[in-house]
Amino acid sequence: MRSLPFTPLRDSVITAQAYSRPARPVGLNTYDRGEVALSRSLGPHWVTQQELSETKQHVLAVLKKYGRHATSFQVLESGYEYWCDTLGGCDVVVAYMMQGRYRVVAGPPIAPSEHFVETLEAFVKDCNLAGQRPLFVSVEDDVVHALKTVGASTDALVIGEQPEWDPQTYEPKGRAFRTLRSQVRRAERKGVTIRALSTQDILDDHGPLGSEIAWVVEQWKASRKISPMQFMVDLQPFHLPSQRRYFVAECQRRAVGVLIAVPVYQRQGWFFEDILRIPGAPNGTVELMVDTAMRTFQDEGSGYVTLGLSPLSHIDQPPESHPWLHRMFGLAYNRLGKLYPFAGLHAFKRRFVPDRWSKQYIVSVGYSLHLGNLQVVLRALLGEGLWGFLWDSSKRLVSKISYRRWSQGLLGFAGLLIPWTLLLALADGQKWFGSLSTQYAWVTFDVALALALVGMSRLVLNEKPRSHSLSVFLAGGTFANFVLTTVQTYHLHQDVTGWSTLFVAAGVLGPLLATVFLLVFGMNKPSA
Repeated sequence: MRSLPFTPLRDSVITAQAYSRPARPVGLNTYDRGEVALSRSLGPHWVTQQELSETKQHVLAVLKKYGRHATSFQVLESGYEYWCDTLGGCDVVVAYMMQGRYRVVAGPPIAPSEHFVETLEAFVKDCNLAGQRPLFVSVEDDVVHALKTVGASTDALVIGEQPEWDPQTYEPKGRAFRTLRSQVRRAERKGVTIRALSTQDILDDHGPLGSEIAWVVEQWKASRKISPMQFMVDLQPFHLPSQRRYFVAECQRRAVGVLIAVPVYQRQGWFFEDILRIPGAPNGTVELMVDTAMRTFQDEGSGYVTLGLSPLSHIDQPPESHPWLHRMFGLAYNRLGKLYPFAGLHAFKRRFVPDRWSKQYIVSVGYSLHLGNLQVVLRALLGEGLWGFLWDSSKRLVSKISYRRWSQGLLGFAGLLIPWTLLLALADGQKWFGSLSTQYAWVTFDVALALALVGMSRLVLNEKPRSHSLSVFLAGGTFANFVLTTVQTYHLHQDVTGWSTLFVAAGVLGPLLATVFLLVFGMNKPSA
Protein backbone atom coordinates (compact mmCIF):
# COMPACT_ATOMS: atom_id res chain seq x y z
CA MET A 1 0.00 0.00 0.00
CA ARG A 2 0.97 3.64 -0.36
CA SER A 3 0.18 6.22 2.28
CA LEU A 4 -1.23 8.83 -0.06
CA PRO A 5 -4.23 8.65 -2.34
CA PHE A 6 -2.76 7.04 -5.40
CA THR A 7 0.05 4.83 -6.50
CA PRO A 8 2.40 7.32 -8.08
CA LEU A 9 5.89 6.73 -9.40
CA ARG A 10 7.67 6.35 -12.65
CA ASP A 11 8.73 2.87 -13.71
CA SER A 12 12.42 3.67 -13.63
CA VAL A 13 15.00 1.59 -11.83
CA ILE A 14 16.06 3.26 -8.61
CA THR A 15 19.82 3.46 -8.36
CA ALA A 16 22.25 4.62 -5.71
CA GLN A 17 23.83 7.07 -8.13
CA ALA A 18 23.73 10.71 -7.12
CA TYR A 19 23.37 13.54 -9.58
CA SER A 20 24.06 17.24 -9.27
CA ARG A 21 22.01 20.20 -10.41
CA PRO A 22 23.06 23.71 -11.33
CA ALA A 23 22.63 26.20 -8.53
CA ARG A 24 20.08 28.98 -9.00
CA PRO A 25 19.87 32.20 -7.03
CA VAL A 26 17.08 32.61 -4.53
CA GLY A 27 15.05 35.79 -4.65
CA LEU A 28 11.52 37.04 -4.72
CA ASN A 29 9.17 34.90 -6.77
CA THR A 30 11.80 32.35 -7.73
CA TYR A 31 10.77 29.53 -10.10
CA ASP A 32 12.90 26.41 -10.18
CA ARG A 33 11.98 25.53 -13.79
CA GLY A 34 15.37 24.11 -14.76
CA GLU A 35 15.26 21.59 -11.95
CA VAL A 36 11.72 20.55 -12.90
CA ALA A 37 12.80 19.68 -16.44
CA LEU A 38 15.93 17.89 -15.23
CA SER A 39 14.07 15.83 -12.62
CA ARG A 40 11.50 14.70 -15.16
CA SER A 41 14.24 13.41 -17.44
CA LEU A 42 16.25 11.65 -14.73
CA GLY A 43 13.49 10.24 -12.51
CA PRO A 44 14.01 9.37 -8.84
CA HIS A 45 17.68 8.97 -7.79
CA TRP A 46 19.76 9.06 -4.67
CA VAL A 47 19.96 12.75 -3.74
CA THR A 48 21.72 14.07 -0.66
CA GLN A 49 21.20 17.48 0.89
CA GLN A 50 24.50 18.78 -0.48
CA GLU A 51 23.32 18.08 -4.03
CA LEU A 52 20.18 20.22 -3.80
CA SER A 53 19.99 23.33 -5.91
CA GLU A 54 20.35 26.65 -4.10
CA THR A 55 16.62 27.22 -4.44
CA LYS A 56 15.79 23.93 -2.75
CA GLN A 57 18.36 24.57 -0.06
CA HIS A 58 16.42 27.74 0.66
CA VAL A 59 13.09 25.89 0.62
CA LEU A 60 14.47 23.28 3.03
CA ALA A 61 15.63 25.98 5.43
CA VAL A 62 12.17 27.61 5.41
CA LEU A 63 10.55 24.19 5.77
CA LYS A 64 12.57 23.37 8.88
CA LYS A 65 11.28 26.56 10.49
CA TYR A 66 7.64 26.58 9.46
CA GLY A 67 6.66 23.25 7.87
CA ARG A 68 3.66 21.91 9.79
CA HIS A 69 1.45 20.28 7.14
CA ALA A 70 1.77 16.50 6.80
CA THR A 71 2.89 16.64 3.18
CA SER A 72 5.08 19.73 3.47
CA PHE A 73 8.34 17.77 3.11
CA GLN A 74 7.22 16.43 -0.26
CA VAL A 75 7.62 19.81 -1.91
CA LEU A 76 11.38 19.17 -1.88
CA GLU A 77 10.97 16.25 -4.26
CA SER A 78 11.24 16.63 -8.01
CA GLY A 79 8.58 18.26 -10.15
CA TYR A 80 7.77 21.45 -8.20
CA GLU A 81 8.17 25.14 -8.85
CA TYR A 82 8.35 27.73 -6.07
CA TRP A 83 7.03 31.15 -5.27
CA CYS A 84 9.30 32.70 -2.65
CA ASP A 85 8.97 35.97 -0.81
CA THR A 86 9.94 37.74 2.43
CA LEU A 87 7.15 39.06 4.66
CA GLY A 88 7.79 40.82 7.94
CA GLY A 89 11.40 39.69 7.83
CA CYS A 90 10.41 36.02 7.43
CA ASP A 91 10.98 33.92 4.32
CA VAL A 92 7.86 32.21 2.95
CA VAL A 93 7.40 29.62 0.21
CA VAL A 94 4.52 28.23 -1.85
CA ALA A 95 5.18 25.08 -3.92
CA TYR A 96 3.10 24.34 -6.98
CA MET A 97 3.00 22.69 -10.39
CA MET A 98 1.89 24.51 -13.54
CA GLN A 99 -0.95 22.97 -15.55
CA GLY A 100 -1.97 25.31 -18.34
CA ARG A 101 -2.98 28.56 -16.65
CA TYR A 102 -3.45 26.89 -13.26
CA ARG A 103 -0.97 26.88 -10.43
CA VAL A 104 -1.79 23.58 -8.71
CA VAL A 105 -0.53 24.23 -5.18
CA ALA A 106 0.83 21.34 -3.09
CA GLY A 107 -0.64 21.90 0.35
CA PRO A 108 -0.69 25.17 2.31
CA PRO A 109 2.02 27.86 2.22
CA ILE A 110 5.17 27.28 4.23
CA ALA A 111 5.08 30.34 6.44
CA PRO A 112 4.99 31.36 10.12
CA SER A 113 1.51 31.44 11.62
CA GLU A 114 1.60 35.22 12.10
CA HIS A 115 2.19 35.70 8.34
CA PHE A 116 0.08 32.80 7.09
CA VAL A 117 -2.86 34.94 5.92
CA GLU A 118 -0.54 37.57 4.46
CA THR A 119 1.34 34.88 2.50
CA LEU A 120 -1.86 33.53 0.97
CA GLU A 121 -2.97 37.04 0.04
CA ALA A 122 0.38 37.87 -1.60
CA PHE A 123 0.48 34.57 -3.51
CA VAL A 124 -3.08 34.95 -4.83
CA LYS A 125 -2.26 38.52 -5.89
CA ASP A 126 0.83 37.28 -7.75
CA CYS A 127 -1.30 34.67 -9.52
CA ASN A 128 -3.76 37.34 -10.60
CA LEU A 129 -0.99 39.59 -11.91
CA ALA A 130 0.39 36.66 -13.93
CA GLY A 131 -3.05 35.80 -15.30
CA GLN A 132 -2.97 32.41 -13.59
CA ARG A 133 -5.48 30.62 -11.36
CA PRO A 134 -4.47 29.19 -7.96
CA LEU A 135 -5.87 25.77 -7.10
CA PHE A 136 -4.93 24.44 -3.65
CA VAL A 137 -4.81 20.66 -3.19
CA SER A 138 -4.83 18.76 0.12
CA VAL A 139 -5.28 21.71 2.44
CA GLU A 140 -7.16 21.93 5.72
CA ASP A 141 -9.66 24.29 7.30
CA ASP A 142 -6.98 26.83 8.17
CA VAL A 143 -6.40 27.65 4.49
CA VAL A 144 -10.13 27.88 3.77
CA HIS A 145 -10.67 30.25 6.72
CA ALA A 146 -7.57 32.33 5.92
CA LEU A 147 -8.68 32.90 2.33
CA LYS A 148 -12.10 34.00 3.56
CA THR A 149 -10.41 36.37 6.01
CA VAL A 150 -8.77 38.30 3.17
CA GLY A 151 -12.07 38.49 1.31
CA ALA A 152 -11.15 36.07 -1.46
CA SER A 153 -13.95 34.32 -3.30
CA THR A 154 -13.33 30.63 -2.66
CA ASP A 155 -14.92 27.30 -3.43
CA ALA A 156 -13.92 24.23 -1.41
CA LEU A 157 -14.51 20.52 -1.95
CA VAL A 158 -13.72 17.80 0.60
CA ILE A 159 -11.57 15.07 -0.99
CA GLY A 160 -10.99 12.89 2.07
CA GLU A 161 -9.77 12.77 5.64
CA GLN A 162 -6.37 12.40 7.23
CA PRO A 163 -5.82 10.31 10.40
CA GLU A 164 -3.50 11.78 13.02
CA TRP A 165 -1.98 10.48 16.27
CA ASP A 166 -0.04 11.70 19.25
CA PRO A 167 2.52 8.89 19.62
CA GLN A 168 2.83 9.62 23.32
CA THR A 169 -0.72 8.36 23.90
CA TYR A 170 -0.46 5.40 21.49
CA GLU A 171 -1.18 2.16 23.33
CA PRO A 172 -2.91 -0.59 21.29
CA LYS A 173 -5.01 -2.07 24.08
CA GLY A 174 -8.71 -2.77 24.36
CA ARG A 175 -11.36 -4.00 21.98
CA ALA A 176 -10.78 -1.27 19.38
CA PHE A 177 -7.24 -2.55 18.72
CA ARG A 178 -8.15 -6.24 18.62
CA THR A 179 -7.71 -6.63 14.84
CA LEU A 180 -4.42 -4.74 14.92
CA ARG A 181 -2.99 -6.94 17.67
CA SER A 182 -4.09 -10.05 15.79
CA GLN A 183 -2.33 -8.95 12.61
CA VAL A 184 0.85 -8.00 14.46
CA ARG A 185 0.97 -11.39 16.20
CA ARG A 186 0.35 -13.15 12.88
CA ALA A 187 3.35 -11.46 11.28
CA GLU A 188 5.55 -12.21 14.29
CA ARG A 189 4.56 -15.90 14.19
CA LYS A 190 5.62 -15.98 10.53
CA GLY A 191 9.05 -14.75 11.56
CA VAL A 192 8.75 -11.14 10.40
CA THR A 193 11.09 -8.74 12.15
CA ILE A 194 11.43 -4.97 11.74
CA ARG A 195 14.84 -3.34 11.45
CA ALA A 196 14.90 0.39 12.16
CA LEU A 197 17.72 1.90 10.10
CA SER A 198 19.56 4.92 11.38
CA THR A 199 20.47 7.81 9.12
CA GLN A 200 24.06 6.67 9.25
CA ASP A 201 23.07 3.16 8.14
CA ILE A 202 21.61 4.63 4.97
CA LEU A 203 24.36 7.17 4.27
CA ASP A 204 27.21 4.73 4.94
CA ASP A 205 25.73 1.95 2.82
CA HIS A 206 24.52 2.84 -0.65
CA GLY A 207 24.89 -0.82 -1.59
CA PRO A 208 23.17 -3.66 0.34
CA LEU A 209 20.67 -1.61 2.32
CA GLY A 210 19.83 0.67 -0.59
CA SER A 211 19.48 -2.37 -2.85
CA GLU A 212 17.12 -4.07 -0.39
CA ILE A 213 14.87 -1.03 -0.23
CA ALA A 214 15.03 -0.52 -4.00
CA TRP A 215 14.10 -4.18 -4.56
CA VAL A 216 11.03 -3.87 -2.33
CA VAL A 217 10.04 -0.67 -4.14
CA GLU A 218 10.36 -2.31 -7.56
CA GLN A 219 8.40 -5.38 -6.48
CA TRP A 220 5.65 -3.16 -5.11
CA LYS A 221 5.59 -1.04 -8.26
CA ALA A 222 5.28 -4.11 -10.48
CA SER A 223 2.29 -5.35 -8.47
CA ARG A 224 0.24 -2.16 -8.95
CA LYS A 225 -2.85 -2.33 -11.18
CA ILE A 226 -2.72 1.29 -12.33
CA SER A 227 0.10 3.41 -13.68
CA PRO A 228 2.20 5.35 -11.17
CA MET A 229 1.41 9.03 -10.55
CA GLN A 230 3.48 12.02 -9.51
CA PHE A 231 2.13 15.23 -7.96
CA MET A 232 2.24 14.96 -4.14
CA VAL A 233 2.37 11.15 -4.33
CA ASP A 234 5.58 10.45 -6.25
CA LEU A 235 7.76 7.72 -4.78
CA GLN A 236 11.32 8.98 -4.28
CA PRO A 237 12.70 6.87 -1.40
CA PHE A 238 16.30 8.10 -1.68
CA HIS A 239 15.59 11.81 -1.94
CA LEU A 240 17.26 13.46 1.08
CA PRO A 241 17.81 10.19 2.98
CA SER A 242 19.38 12.06 5.91
CA GLN A 243 15.97 13.59 6.66
CA ARG A 244 13.99 10.35 6.35
CA ARG A 245 13.55 7.34 8.63
CA TYR A 246 13.53 3.80 7.25
CA PHE A 247 11.99 0.67 8.77
CA VAL A 248 12.67 -2.56 6.86
CA ALA A 249 10.56 -5.68 7.40
CA GLU A 250 12.52 -8.92 7.00
CA CYS A 251 11.45 -12.54 6.83
CA GLN A 252 13.76 -15.49 6.28
CA ARG A 253 16.68 -13.10 5.86
CA ARG A 254 15.17 -11.12 3.01
CA ALA A 255 13.35 -7.79 2.87
CA VAL A 256 9.57 -8.10 2.46
CA GLY A 257 8.50 -4.53 3.22
CA VAL A 258 9.67 -1.01 3.96
CA LEU A 259 8.19 1.98 5.76
CA ILE A 260 9.66 5.38 4.99
CA ALA A 261 8.76 8.34 7.20
CA VAL A 262 9.42 12.00 6.39
CA PRO A 263 9.55 14.80 8.97
CA VAL A 264 6.85 17.29 9.83
CA TYR A 265 9.33 19.73 11.31
CA GLN A 266 7.24 22.28 13.20
CA ARG A 267 5.14 19.58 14.86
CA GLN A 268 8.20 17.49 15.78
CA GLY A 269 6.48 14.60 14.09
CA TRP A 270 6.45 12.25 11.13
CA PHE A 271 4.41 11.43 8.08
CA PHE A 272 4.54 7.75 7.10
CA GLU A 273 4.86 8.60 3.43
CA ASP A 274 5.59 5.17 1.93
CA ILE A 275 4.38 1.87 3.38
CA LEU A 276 5.26 -0.86 0.90
CA ARG A 277 5.25 -4.65 0.95
CA ILE A 278 6.16 -7.16 -1.70
CA PRO A 279 3.53 -9.55 -3.10
CA GLY A 280 3.39 -12.65 -0.93
CA ALA A 281 4.71 -10.95 2.21
CA PRO A 282 3.21 -12.53 5.36
CA ASN A 283 -0.10 -11.11 6.52
CA GLY A 284 0.36 -8.47 9.17
CA THR A 285 3.70 -7.22 7.80
CA VAL A 286 2.37 -3.70 7.19
CA GLU A 287 0.68 -3.52 10.59
CA LEU A 288 3.88 -4.64 12.30
CA MET A 289 5.92 -1.97 10.48
CA VAL A 290 3.49 0.80 11.43
CA ASP A 291 3.25 -0.39 15.03
CA THR A 292 7.04 -0.59 15.36
CA ALA A 293 7.54 2.87 13.83
CA MET A 294 4.85 4.33 16.08
CA ARG A 295 6.49 2.89 19.21
CA THR A 296 9.92 4.06 18.05
CA PHE A 297 8.76 7.64 17.66
CA GLN A 298 6.93 7.36 20.98
CA ASP A 299 10.20 6.45 22.69
CA GLU A 300 11.95 9.34 20.94
CA GLY A 301 9.40 11.85 22.22
CA SER A 302 7.76 12.74 18.90
CA GLY A 303 4.44 14.55 19.18
CA TYR A 304 2.76 13.88 15.85
CA VAL A 305 2.27 11.02 13.37
CA THR A 306 0.02 10.71 10.33
CA LEU A 307 -0.49 8.06 7.66
CA GLY A 308 -1.65 10.61 5.11
CA LEU A 309 -4.86 11.18 3.23
CA SER A 310 -7.58 8.54 3.01
CA PRO A 311 -9.11 9.64 -0.30
CA LEU A 312 -12.91 9.88 -0.46
CA SER A 313 -13.21 8.54 3.11
CA HIS A 314 -15.89 11.16 3.85
CA ILE A 315 -18.24 9.75 1.24
CA ASP A 316 -20.76 8.37 3.73
CA GLN A 317 -21.30 11.87 5.16
CA PRO A 318 -23.78 14.45 3.77
CA PRO A 319 -22.11 16.62 1.12
CA GLU A 320 -21.04 20.10 2.24
CA SER A 321 -21.16 21.33 -1.36
CA HIS A 322 -21.23 20.10 -4.96
CA PRO A 323 -23.62 17.18 -4.44
CA TRP A 324 -23.12 15.86 -7.98
CA LEU A 325 -19.33 15.72 -7.51
CA HIS A 326 -19.99 14.03 -4.17
CA ARG A 327 -22.07 11.40 -5.98
CA MET A 328 -19.31 10.94 -8.54
CA PHE A 329 -16.80 10.39 -5.72
CA GLY A 330 -19.18 7.89 -4.17
CA LEU A 331 -19.37 5.98 -7.44
CA ALA A 332 -15.56 5.84 -7.62
CA TYR A 333 -15.32 4.78 -3.97
CA ASN A 334 -17.84 1.96 -4.38
CA ARG A 335 -17.10 0.79 -7.94
CA LEU A 336 -13.37 1.22 -8.49
CA GLY A 337 -12.15 -0.81 -5.54
CA LYS A 338 -10.43 -3.33 -7.80
CA LEU A 339 -8.27 -0.57 -9.29
CA TYR A 340 -7.64 1.33 -6.06
CA PRO A 341 -8.79 0.10 -2.63
CA PHE A 342 -10.38 3.27 -1.26
CA ALA A 343 -12.41 1.44 1.39
CA GLY A 344 -9.59 -0.95 2.25
CA LEU A 345 -7.10 1.87 2.77
CA HIS A 346 -9.51 3.73 5.03
CA ALA A 347 -10.23 0.56 7.03
CA PHE A 348 -6.49 -0.08 7.43
CA LYS A 349 -5.82 3.38 8.83
CA ARG A 350 -8.86 3.18 11.09
CA ARG A 351 -7.42 -0.02 12.53
CA PHE A 352 -4.86 2.08 14.44
CA VAL A 353 -7.65 4.15 16.07
CA PRO A 354 -6.56 7.72 15.21
CA ASP A 355 -6.85 10.46 17.79
CA ARG A 356 -8.56 12.64 15.17
CA TRP A 357 -9.43 12.88 11.48
CA SER A 358 -8.67 16.13 9.64
CA LYS A 359 -10.67 16.98 6.53
CA GLN A 360 -8.68 17.66 3.37
CA TYR A 361 -9.90 20.01 0.64
CA ILE A 362 -9.37 21.18 -2.89
CA VAL A 363 -9.86 24.97 -2.87
CA SER A 364 -10.21 27.35 -5.80
CA VAL A 365 -9.81 31.12 -5.52
CA GLY A 366 -11.78 33.51 -7.73
CA TYR A 367 -13.73 30.85 -9.61
CA SER A 368 -16.05 27.93 -8.91
CA LEU A 369 -14.94 24.32 -8.81
CA HIS A 370 -16.21 22.05 -11.54
CA LEU A 371 -15.20 18.88 -13.33
CA GLY A 372 -12.67 20.75 -15.45
CA ASN A 373 -10.76 21.82 -12.33
CA LEU A 374 -10.58 18.23 -11.16
CA GLN A 375 -9.16 17.32 -14.56
CA VAL A 376 -6.40 19.87 -13.95
CA VAL A 377 -5.49 18.10 -10.71
CA LEU A 378 -5.68 14.76 -12.50
CA ARG A 379 -3.25 15.98 -15.17
CA ALA A 380 -0.83 17.05 -12.44
CA LEU A 381 -1.13 13.61 -10.84
CA LEU A 382 -0.66 11.75 -14.10
CA GLY A 383 2.41 13.71 -15.11
CA GLU A 384 2.88 12.03 -18.48
CA GLY A 385 -0.65 12.62 -19.75
CA LEU A 386 -3.99 10.84 -19.72
CA TRP A 387 -3.38 8.59 -22.72
CA GLY A 388 0.02 7.49 -21.48
CA PHE A 389 -1.50 6.73 -18.09
CA LEU A 390 -4.35 4.73 -19.64
CA TRP A 391 -1.98 2.81 -21.91
CA ASP A 392 0.40 1.88 -19.10
CA SER A 393 -2.48 1.05 -16.74
CA SER A 394 -4.10 -1.18 -19.35
CA LYS A 395 -0.82 -3.06 -19.80
CA ARG A 396 -0.57 -3.52 -16.05
CA LEU A 397 -4.13 -4.83 -15.83
CA VAL A 398 -3.52 -7.22 -18.73
CA SER A 399 -0.36 -8.52 -17.08
CA LYS A 400 -2.41 -9.49 -14.02
CA ILE A 401 -4.56 -11.90 -16.07
CA SER A 402 -3.36 -15.47 -15.54
CA TYR A 403 -2.51 -17.96 -18.29
CA ARG A 404 -5.51 -19.98 -17.22
CA ARG A 405 -7.84 -17.04 -17.88
CA TRP A 406 -6.29 -16.41 -21.29
CA SER A 407 -6.72 -20.09 -22.12
CA GLN A 408 -10.39 -19.92 -21.16
CA GLY A 409 -10.81 -16.85 -23.37
CA LEU A 410 -9.36 -18.69 -26.35
CA LEU A 411 -11.70 -21.60 -25.73
CA GLY A 412 -14.57 -19.12 -25.52
CA PHE A 413 -13.77 -17.75 -28.99
CA ALA A 414 -13.47 -21.28 -30.33
CA GLY A 415 -16.83 -22.18 -28.77
CA LEU A 416 -18.51 -19.18 -30.41
CA LEU A 417 -17.12 -20.23 -33.79
CA ILE A 418 -19.00 -23.57 -33.66
CA PRO A 419 -22.57 -22.18 -33.98
CA TRP A 420 -21.27 -19.41 -36.24
CA THR A 421 -19.70 -21.90 -38.65
CA LEU A 422 -22.88 -23.98 -38.69
CA LEU A 423 -24.84 -20.84 -39.49
CA LEU A 424 -22.48 -20.05 -42.37
CA ALA A 425 -22.78 -23.59 -43.72
CA LEU A 426 -26.60 -23.46 -43.70
CA ALA A 427 -26.90 -19.94 -45.14
CA ASP A 428 -27.81 -19.14 -48.75
CA GLY A 429 -24.35 -19.11 -50.29
CA GLN A 430 -25.32 -17.20 -53.40
CA LYS A 431 -27.02 -14.43 -51.41
CA TRP A 432 -24.53 -13.99 -48.58
CA PHE A 433 -21.21 -14.92 -50.21
CA GLY A 434 -21.74 -14.38 -53.93
CA SER A 435 -20.92 -18.01 -54.74
CA LEU A 436 -20.95 -21.47 -53.18
CA SER A 437 -17.18 -21.80 -53.50
CA THR A 438 -16.69 -18.65 -51.38
CA GLN A 439 -19.10 -20.02 -48.82
CA TYR A 440 -17.16 -23.31 -48.59
CA ALA A 441 -13.90 -21.39 -48.26
CA TRP A 442 -15.25 -19.38 -45.32
CA VAL A 443 -16.62 -22.47 -43.61
CA THR A 444 -13.28 -24.27 -44.03
CA PHE A 445 -11.37 -21.24 -42.72
CA ASP A 446 -13.57 -20.95 -39.62
CA VAL A 447 -13.24 -24.66 -38.85
CA ALA A 448 -9.46 -24.37 -39.11
CA LEU A 449 -9.51 -21.22 -36.96
CA ALA A 450 -11.58 -22.94 -34.26
CA LEU A 451 -9.15 -25.86 -34.16
CA ALA A 452 -6.20 -23.45 -34.02
CA LEU A 453 -7.78 -21.58 -31.09
CA VAL A 454 -8.32 -24.84 -29.21
CA GLY A 455 -4.69 -25.80 -29.82
CA MET A 456 -3.55 -22.34 -28.73
CA SER A 457 -5.57 -22.62 -25.53
CA ARG A 458 -3.70 -25.80 -24.59
CA LEU A 459 -0.33 -24.17 -25.26
CA VAL A 460 -1.32 -21.15 -23.19
CA LEU A 461 -2.62 -23.32 -20.34
CA ASN A 462 0.75 -25.09 -20.25
CA GLU A 463 2.51 -21.68 -20.35
CA LYS A 464 4.54 -22.52 -23.43
CA PRO A 465 6.82 -19.61 -24.39
CA ARG A 466 6.07 -20.01 -28.10
CA SER A 467 2.37 -19.40 -27.46
CA HIS A 468 2.98 -15.64 -27.53
CA SER A 469 4.58 -15.61 -30.99
CA LEU A 470 1.97 -18.05 -32.30
CA SER A 471 -0.75 -15.80 -30.93
CA VAL A 472 0.59 -12.84 -32.94
CA PHE A 473 0.76 -15.06 -36.05
CA LEU A 474 -2.82 -16.22 -35.54
CA ALA A 475 -3.87 -12.60 -35.03
CA GLY A 476 -2.66 -11.98 -38.58
CA GLY A 477 -5.12 -14.60 -39.82
CA THR A 478 -8.06 -13.17 -37.89
CA PHE A 479 -7.20 -9.66 -39.07
CA ALA A 480 -7.17 -10.87 -42.68
CA ASN A 481 -10.58 -12.39 -41.93
CA PHE A 482 -11.78 -9.01 -40.66
CA VAL A 483 -10.50 -7.15 -43.74
CA LEU A 484 -11.99 -9.61 -46.24
CA THR A 485 -15.32 -9.71 -44.41
CA THR A 486 -15.46 -5.91 -44.37
CA VAL A 487 -14.76 -5.73 -48.10
CA GLN A 488 -17.36 -8.40 -48.81
CA THR A 489 -19.92 -6.60 -46.63
CA TYR A 490 -19.30 -3.36 -48.50
CA HIS A 491 -19.89 -4.96 -51.88
CA LEU A 492 -22.76 -7.33 -51.05
CA HIS A 493 -24.62 -6.19 -47.96
CA GLN A 494 -24.90 -2.41 -47.87
CA ASP A 495 -28.69 -2.58 -47.92
CA VAL A 496 -29.34 -5.19 -45.21
CA THR A 497 -31.96 -4.40 -42.55
CA GLY A 498 -33.49 -5.98 -39.45
CA TRP A 499 -31.97 -9.15 -38.02
CA SER A 500 -29.70 -9.45 -41.04
CA THR A 501 -27.82 -6.42 -39.75
CA LEU A 502 -26.85 -8.34 -36.61
CA PHE A 503 -25.60 -11.22 -38.75
CA VAL A 504 -23.40 -8.91 -40.80
CA ALA A 505 -22.17 -7.01 -37.71
CA ALA A 506 -21.19 -10.27 -36.00
CA GLY A 507 -19.26 -11.32 -39.11
CA VAL A 508 -17.26 -8.07 -39.05
CA LEU A 509 -16.78 -7.51 -35.30
CA GLY A 510 -16.03 -11.13 -34.35
CA PRO A 511 -12.70 -11.33 -36.22
CA LEU A 512 -11.77 -7.83 -35.03
CA LEU A 513 -12.31 -8.74 -31.37
CA ALA A 514 -10.38 -11.98 -31.82
CA THR A 515 -7.51 -10.03 -33.40
CA VAL A 516 -7.34 -7.62 -30.46
CA PHE A 517 -7.50 -10.49 -27.96
CA LEU A 518 -4.70 -12.43 -29.67
CA LEU A 519 -2.48 -9.38 -30.10
CA VAL A 520 -2.90 -8.29 -26.47
CA PHE A 521 -1.94 -11.75 -25.26
CA GLY A 522 0.94 -12.07 -27.71
CA MET A 523 2.47 -8.74 -26.68
CA ASN A 524 2.17 -9.21 -22.92
CA LYS A 525 3.48 -11.72 -20.43
CA PRO A 526 0.65 -12.69 -18.06
CA SER A 527 1.02 -13.69 -14.46
CA ALA A 528 1.31 -17.38 -13.64
